[in-house]
Amino acid sequence: MSTKWIYTFVDYTSKADLDAAVLAQKVRLDSNPNDWVRVKEATGNDTDGWVLSPTPLTDAEINNLDAAKHYSVSAIATGDNALGLTPSEADAKVRELRTSHAQSIQANTVYAVDAPTAADMSDYVA
Repeated sequence: MSTKWIYTFVDYTSKADLDAAVLAQKVRLDSNPNDWVRVKEATGNDTDGWVLSPTPLTDAEINNLDAAKHYSVSAIATGDNALGLTPSEADAKVRELRTSHAQSIQANTVYAVDAPTAADMSDYVA
């Protein structure tokens, strides 16, 4: 019986490849917020209105927000949006949306699938 694993909707046929994919996903979740959000600098205020920079921040900039600025944070998949955030509020929003993203890609789940051995059934499910 051959086993394959499914992780973040990708098939793996070796345990080593699966383990590497899990570790790579952890690195991405720790370091690459542009996978799930767009963050932009915002100038203005709640009374007069906000103006957003047209240029999204890089991963490095999101991971090191400037204490003197305000930001908008937009989720890529869910459409969740927040505007005029302080750096600490923006960081908290990015982390909140990371949780939502990790849940949606099932980052904490691996499926092991054993193919039947008596007969090749792949023609019936493809």
